[in-house]
Amino acid sequence: MSKEVVHTISRESKASSKEDLDRAILEAENLMARLKAKEKELLEKDAKMNELLFNLEKRDKESRKILEEAKKNADRIVNESLLRAEKTEMETAMLRKQLEILKKRIKNSIESRLERIEKTVDEDGSKEAL
Repeated sequence: MSKEVVHTISRESKASSKEDLDRAILEAENLMARLKAKEKELLEKDAKMNELLFNLEKRDKESRKILEEAKKNADRIVNESLLRAEKTEMETAMLRKQLEILKKRIKNSIESRLERIEKTVDEDGSKEAL
């Protein structure tokens, strides 16, 4: 082969190698750009997930606090109701005793008056007999 042919082949080979290299660099740059875009997308998703997790934890704490408060209120209401029921029972028992006492007084009063009336009638009857 002549020097010119070798030189031409060498130039073409160099040109072809440079084109292959340029193409490989371009592909690598495109791949890097896609990877960076994917990384950005994943970082954004990660940030959203962290925000969502934070909000869920915050709501969980709030829900637990509300539930605990509701339990305390329910316990307080039950205790107050039990105290009121106990007080009502005591008042009812006291009123029943007072009613019994009042009934006895009324009965005694009526019996006493009846005795006086009978005495008066007996006295009046014995006076009439004379």
